Parts: sequence; structure tokens; C-alpha cells
Amino acid sequence: MMSTMGAVDPLTTTVVTTVHDCQVYDDIPHHLFGEHDLNVDIIVTPTQTIRCEPRLTKPKAILWSILTEERLQEMPILNILRDIEQKQGKDFKLKFEIN
Repeated sequence: MMSTMGAVDPLTTTVVTTVHDCQVYDDIPHHLFGEHDLNVDIIVTPTQTIRCEPRLTKPKAILWSILTEERLQEMPILNILRDIEQKQGKDFKLKFEIN
């Protein structure tokens, strides 16, 4: 959403998260991640700061085709962003609207 609003740049914005040490793994199977998942660049735990290398590609836009009408109702900002993209002529069809 932040990329769509122009608030962040998926290529240069650093994404940081905090987790407990027991939540850190050296490797996680790639099949657990989807194209909508946001990769982090830095992980901070109570005992360490981890820089994730290499930096992975981040989503550049909202993937409307995986969202449902129910999700739009749960997150009203999505309706605003959908209207903006619709006016720009972008594909904004929801999951169950695709023919």
C-alpha cells in the first residue's frame, strides 16, 4: 500500500522488523512466500541485529487479483487506493471479479 501511495520506494526503502531470537531461522523454504509478501532487510532481536543479504525484490504494487471484496471491507484504505488505480487505468479486478 505504501508503494502505491508513493510513500516508499520498493528498491531503496529499508524494511526493519523486531522479533524474538527464537523466531530467527537461517533458511526458510521459498514455497512459503508469495509474490505479495514483503521481505525484510534488517531483523532486530533482543540480542542481535541481522542484515538480510542479498536484499530481495519487494512488491511494487497491490496485487488486486488476490484480494476479495471482504478484504476491501476490512481495510477501507484499499478502496481509496483502488479508486486511484482505476482512474490511472491500471488493472484493479478483485479475485472473484476475474473472468
